[in-house]
Amino acid sequence: MTSDLAKGGRGKRAPYESTHYRLPVPLKPIAEEMAANYRQLVSEYTDPEDPALIAATLQAIAPGGGNQVEENQQVKELLEDYQQMQSQLEELQQRVEKLKGVNQAIGILKNALTLRANSGGAIKEQIREALVLLLE
Repeated sequence: MTSDLAKGGRGKRAPYESTHYRLPVPLKPIAEEMAANYRQLVSEYTDPEDPALIAATLQAIAPGGGNQVEENQQVKELLEDYQQMQSQLEELQQRVEKLKGVNQAIGILKNALTLRANSGGAIKEQIREALVLLLE
């Protein structure tokens, strides 16, 4: 009889991180079933922390299976929401990077204001540097 336990040690590594947790004895069979379902499903997903994988694992141990169509729709909606939030986060990160360049350009221009009028090309050089940052 083969074990469904995660293969670890001796150079065989599970494709996900694991941890130990104390839980009440009556919950042990449920936790073991959930872990076995996860191990069985993890090979079908590219990311071991994929929300769809977690939902599929939990759905597999749901008593009576529930209303599959409704639950599948909810999982799809949650996954779409998650993907939309990921794209919005990436967009916000790009905006933050642009604002960092603007902030740096403002600092350069403030520094140029403190230069003496007869500084030669130093003022023009700092203005050019600020423009390069702003136009990126």
